[in-house]
Amino acid sequence: MEPTHLFVGIIFGAAILLMLVLSFYLLSGRGANLIAGYNTLPETEKAKYDKPRLCRSVGVLMLQITAAFCVLAVGILIDLVWLIVSGAVLFAAVIIVGLVRLNTDPRIKK
Repeated sequence: MEPTHLFVGIIFGAAILLMLVLSFYLLSGRGANLIAGYNTLPETEKAKYDKPRLCRSVGVLMLQITAAFCVLAVGILIDLVWLIVSGAVLFAAVIIVGLVRLNTDPRIKK
């Protein structure tokens, strides 16, 4: 393995590990302070949201993003163009669908 591939693999591995740790932290129901927008809401607005459900939903989205990132990373590391394109499309689709779902899911609001 070339040194550049090793370096890229280490960077991808570290990013994937970080995303997994954050995903499991959110899935545990904690970590609402990591959710952009929620942490800046006034307490009266925060009371309108089901905090554990919001954390779990964002955690699931983060796991899906991590899986798509893994596909993309593997494609880059083994130089398969179709896998890179598939990973990028999957990555974008997961983010778009996930954000729409998070913003329209009535179960997140109390």
